[in-house]
Formats: sequence, C-alpha cells, structure tokens
Amino acid sequence: MAKKKKIVRIPNIKIKRSIKELGHLFFGLGLALVILFTITNPPSTLKPFHGILLLSIGLIVGLMDVKQDQTVPFLLAFLGLLLTASAPLQVLTYKNVGLYLKSFLVNMAIFLTLAVVAVSLKVIFKIYKKSNI
Repeated sequence: MAKKKKIVRIPNIKIKRSIKELGHLFFGLGLALVILFTITNPPSTLKPFHGILLLSIGLIVGLMDVKQDQTVPFLLAFLGLLLTASAPLQVLTYKNVGLYLKSFLVNMAIFLTLAVVAVSLKVIFKIYKKSNI
C-alpha cells in the first residue's frame, strides 16, 4: 500500500513582495507626474485629465503602498503638506518661483488625497473590527 504524500502549502512571499514593489512604483510614477504637470502646466492650473490621473494613482498608492505601521506618519506628513500648500508662497516673485512651488505642493496634495482617504478608511475599519461586541 502506497503512502499518500502530505501537501505542504508555503505562502507565496514573491507575490507579496511584487505587490509592495508595484505600490512603490506607483508612488514614484505619481511623484514624477506631479513634477511633470507642475512644469508643463501654467502655475496654479491643472488640466482635468491630469487631476483625475493623479487621484487614481493616489488611490492605488493608498491601497497598496502604505502599511499599517506607516499610517500615522503618512497622515501627519499629509497634514504638513496641506499646511504648507496653503502658505502664501506667491510672494516669492522672482521668476514665478513661488507660484510654481505652490503649484507643486497643491498637485502633491491632489495626488495624495485619495491615498489619505484609503488609509483613513482602513484605519476606521480596523477600529470597527476591534470594537465589535
């Protein structure tokens, strides 16, 4: 009588690693697009398609790239970015440096908006699961 071999399943670490790398790739792509859109568009303007693209990539980053132990620093960094983006940088009038800097910060805020929403919803869902009676 032949013995049956026991099948041992090993979690596929390569898939988790590739998803993490893909999240980093989307973050880099979003950052590159923010810089490109800041340079190619007039200051303080963003084409609607560019905004939708930044929001979409930001959502992917929020779902794939931000881990649980990074949520608090990520949310605090976003708050700092929002505060800085609202600063009156347009007073730096030398070659419109202030306008382009403000445009960059606003574009970054647009890029990260849905990432913050996704991360916040994940945190709220974890709190809900832990407090379920």
